This record gives sequence, C-alpha cells and structure tokens, in this order.
Amino acid sequence: MAAVDDLQIDWVIPAGGIDEVALNSGERREIGLRPVPRKMFAPAAEVMSEAGVKLLPAGAPLYLMVGPKFMVCSQAVAPEGYLGKSNRVCLRDTDGDGKLDAYFTRSRGRSFMTGDQMWFAMNNNIPKPVGPIQPLQLSEMDRTQAPERPYLDMSFKADKDGEVRMGIVIENEHRFSLRCVKAGDTIVADNQNAYVCMDPGFLAVRQSVGTADKPAYDLKIIAPKREISVRFDVAPRLMGARLMSGMYFE
Repeated sequence: MAAVDDLQIDWVIPAGGIDEVALNSGERREIGLRPVPRKMFAPAAEVMSEAGVKLLPAGAPLYLMVGPKFMVCSQAVAPEGYLGKSNRVCLRDTDGDGKLDAYFTRSRGRSFMTGDQMWFAMNNNIPKPVGPIQPLQLSEMDRTQAPERPYLDMSFKADKDGEVRMGIVIENEHRFSLRCVKAGDTIVADNQNAYVCMDPGFLAVRQSVGTADKPAYDLKIIAPKREISVRFDVAPRLMGARLMSGMYFE
C-alpha cells in the first residue's frame, strides 16, 4: 500500500456503502459507487502565502490526505488570479501542532500527453514546502458534496466451486481482477461455510453447503459495517507517466 510519505487522498467507502450481495452459482452482480474523502474542509477566507501570493479562494474544497501530519489538497480549478488555477495546492502542518502552516504545489494528474489521468491516485512523494502561509480558519464540509470523486465499478461472480471472483474498474479505465480464495472454512450455522476475502476482512463470504449428493454454492458477500479505506498503488514510468499497479481496502 502507499507509504505514509506518499501524497494520496484519504478516500473511504462510508459505513454501509456496499450492500450485501446474494449470488447463485455462476451469477454475476455489479455495484457502482464513489468513495468520499475521509474529511473535507473549506477556508473561511482566501488562502494566502506569507509573501502575499493568492493560493486559493475562500470556500475552496480541500481534501484530507493520508499521512501522520495534517495535510489537505485542492482538487477543483481555482478562479483566475489564484495559484490554484493551474496547480493543485496542498497545505501542510509541518511542525505537528495541528495547524496548517505551509504550502506546496502539484500537477492535477490529468496529462493527456502521458495518459496519466489518475488524479485520484497521486502517489507522489511529499516535497519540501514552497513557503509558509498566513494563518487561516477551516470549517469541515459535507464530504458527500466533494466535487470530484472517483467512480468504482465492482463486480462479483460466484464460481461453481463456491469461490468468488471480483473485478474492479476505476474511472472506466483501470481494471483489476481478484479471486477470493477460501481459507479455513468454518461451519457457522444452517449448513453454511464462512470465509474472509481480502484481508483484513474487507468482505465476508457465506456459502451454502447443501448436501453430498447436491452441493450448493449460493453465496452471500457481506462488507463490514464500518468505513473502508481505499488506497491506490502507482508506479512511475517514462516521461512522467505513471502506471497503477494495485488498489487496497483496509
């Protein structure tokens, strides 16, 4: 997964965001969803550097980033006259006191020249700040109103052997396939086996056992009733392009 010194949006699937999926043997089901940032903020006034550079306007949505220190980044294009017009502006707490005190910039991750359109999966190293910022006040926003959220198309298929195949398509472009292998089946009740798919327990699978003469492979796939973190792993390529090599749920 992404290291804590990687620049990555803290995406989550809200609690209850994935409904229980019931499948018969050979059946396939798709679920579409959009993760939300774990938290989103807005500045009460325009964000300025100490040197007087206008970074972002008041109310600009700021997405919480992954990491041990408080850090947020912009996503939407700022109006003319702001540095956020052509750059993603990130604000960071450099001394760990809980207050944002410095800024740096990054590209928007939508390069049509290199094919790199993974704005939702940055995975850049966190650079040294460009400079300090003027004190600012933030208010927490409704994260479901985030203007930019990646689209995940998740598909589940019940194999004849009772296992589950899972496919994920991100933004209709990046594709991954996974197989949920049964491990340590346990009879739980009513002739059902149970196993966990994708540690640390992203999905639980309940499999109808049936009888020796007529095995049953009807499945129920159950997501945990908690927030699920979504992480992306991206590797650098030539000319600044990047290749997504995996995604993870926690």
